[in-house]
Amino acid sequence: MTKEELERLLEGGTETQRIEFKKSCPWDVKNFPKDILAFSNVRGGGYIIIGIEQKEGKYERGGVSIEHIKTYNQEIMLDQMSNFADPGVDFEVNFSEDKDGKKYVIIAIKEFKEIPVICKKDSEDTKKGVIYYRSTGRRPESAPVSNSYDMRDIIELAVVKMMRKKRELGFTVESSDEELFDKELEDFMKNIITKIKSRGYWKVRFRPLIYKKNRIPKLSNCKEIVKRNVVIFRGWDYPHFPIRGGTNSGLLPGNNFYEAWIDRRVHKEFWRMYQSGQFINYRALWEDWDEEDPWIVEQEKKQPMKYLGVLHTIGQITEIFEFLAGLSKEGIFKEGMNLLISLNNTMDRKLWLEDRSRIPFFYDHKTGAPAIKFQKEYTEREIIENSTELAVEAILYFFERFDWIPSKEMIKEDQKKLLRHRRFLPF
Repeated sequence: MTKEELERLLEGGTETQRIEFKKSCPWDVKNFPKDILAFSNVRGGGYIIIGIEQKEGKYERGGVSIEHIKTYNQEIMLDQMSNFADPGVDFEVNFSEDKDGKKYVIIAIKEFKEIPVICKKDSEDTKKGVIYYRSTGRRPESAPVSNSYDMRDIIELAVVKMMRKKRELGFTVESSDEELFDKELEDFMKNIITKIKSRGYWKVRFRPLIYKKNRIPKLSNCKEIVKRNVVIFRGWDYPHFPIRGGTNSGLLPGNNFYEAWIDRRVHKEFWRMYQSGQFINYRALWEDWDEEDPWIVEQEKKQPMKYLGVLHTIGQITEIFEFLAGLSKEGIFKEGMNLLISLNNTMDRKLWLEDRSRIPFFYDHKTGAPAIKFQKEYTEREIIENSTELAVEAILYFFERFDWIPSKEMIKEDQKKLLRHRRFLPF
């Protein structure tokens, strides 16, 4: 593993579903099986990084001593772990240095090959017959599967692998719900989407967990459902619902959807609401289109592809969850739903604090990621009852990828200000 790859893993400074930190220690199989088993059941696997110590609630880089490094022998480790895992696990042991020359051991665990991994041996930290997973209910930790959401993630990963194997063997596999929803999105050939994707943009997608072609019976209801649940917090609606058509906006029906678009000043957006209950939205980052807004004075116009507004981000994600709560109240997601929010074209972009009355950042908060994706499943009740709390979780997820971890209280305070300015469409 290169120094740059290690730094990318360490840049967030905290544990995640795919990253676990441990302080410098020699290899002892009894201290690792639960984490290795858990990462094996996570999509994409994960990393155990030895050399990071937790002190007073913060993680500090300490590195690993040469004596400890010598104890990490991949063949011996794999052999010892075979006593704990059914089927067996696969991982690689890497050694690397950070920017300060401190040494680390990185165990890169691969996701299971075909079926989930079950623990087959009791120990101080593990129990025979248990499936371990990286739970994210409170904080990331390796623990026994204890809820339906984690179990669904594992099952879905196993099903995908099973279908892929059957196809390789020549069997015909019936389309999954996910594939049917994906098929609806195949005809996205719109000029406005090409323009949106040329710079930074948000992609938002809601879909029920079960595919029903005519979940919304009447096509016209797709339009009315969006219209009823549009939210306005910042003087502009989300999603944008054109009041009347024109050369720079429109609202039209398709075979099984209603779609709308706009290209006016900083506002560039496209959405579709399908009869299946799937909603897809592309929205340009306002920060990247100052040049097309005559209302912004020349000296305050920002260079495209350089900034992400803090308050813009809080507002955008809060609007997404409030709109989602409205759709949930329509009964579209009775079986639960899958949410995807991705922020795209973000490489080397830095946070920008729009409110000049606040204390400015002491250093640039930037990301090295070309795109940041947040995806999660929720029940209808969770969305209706806790939309603002869930929005906070997503907001913090995006800011963390810019090396900034503000307090929940600060985010909630900004949310309250937004919610106080809530308005409705004038028709």
